[in-house]
Amino acid sequence: MNKSDDDNLDLNLLKDIFSKEKDPEVRFETINNFSRRLMPEWFLPMLNDTARNSYYSKMLEHSVKDKIVIDLGSGTGMWSIEALARGARFVYVVEKNPLLIKYLEFIFKDHPVKVLGKAFEELTAADFDQGRPQALVHEIFSNTGLGEGVISAFQKVSRIFPDHSLTLFPRYFWFEARVFKQKPFELSAIEQVHLKDKADAYYELVHSLGVRDWGNLKGIDFGSKEVINLMFLDLNKIEQNKSYALKPIPVDITPGYVHHIYLSFKFSTELEGPYFNTLFEENHWGGFIVEFYISNKMKAARKYLKMKLNDNQLFDHPSLEDS
Repeated sequence: MNKSDDDNLDLNLLKDIFSKEKDPEVRFETINNFSRRLMPEWFLPMLNDTARNSYYSKMLEHSVKDKIVIDLGSGTGMWSIEALARGARFVYVVEKNPLLIKYLEFIFKDHPVKVLGKAFEELTAADFDQGRPQALVHEIFSNTGLGEGVISAFQKVSRIFPDHSLTLFPRYFWFEARVFKQKPFELSAIEQVHLKDKADAYYELVHSLGVRDWGNLKGIDFGSKEVINLMFLDLNKIEQNKSYALKPIPVDITPGYVHHIYLSFKFSTELEGPYFNTLFEENHWGGFIVEFYISNKMKAARKYLKMKLNDNQLFDHPSLEDS
């Protein structure tokens, strides 16, 4: 952020957003209006996701007063601002994106905040020289859930604070699947060619979805399908040297059908309670679709779709295997 950027910013917009008296919705709207010109475009869906914003606000409302907080992967700084408005004593803002570091230093220059402009992998105990953190708020997930390193981040946290008693927001993480079969009316010419090139006579595609975009899919009622739990994490209990893997997804193969699998994730500060809602749309933030067609040449069978992890990243090409 340079001098001309400073001159163009309407600082009056920021005047009251740290106030404890303000409605959280006012803060969210103000941050949105203030930062949308400065933020990369991928932040805009999150800034406008009112269900997510309300959820985070409720998690922090009665939990950070007089505490030292880490905001891990701060982005726009929204949750650091919310923590301060909810009475946090001090906030460590952790953000590695160079486009955002100067912005964060600017908006927090008059507040009890230390901006740590580095990746979480680079953090050391010496960075936390203003007091030992007591709470940690994070958004280290992407629209595929694991894309920003939620597992390795908490392995790092446990190395820095091996005996930590941090309160985590959120603490619990679920990765889930729902299976839907739909007989195709017609395969495209490209798909037919693809089938001919495949020895096992099926094709697969992975479609990454943005914030809640899955709710706009037409003709596929994923909400009514049985939930298959692929991974459950208690982030407070992530082990430093353990390798984590997704469970395989059982799929009843029907020749001549397109098979859709919707993979999604949800998160919560507690296993059940006032912040945990069983409604499908409100719990789930993002995900992606695996779609494949089984040729009539294949026999009906039960197979297992295996999604693999590599350094917290999901492979784009899952595999179907026998049991």
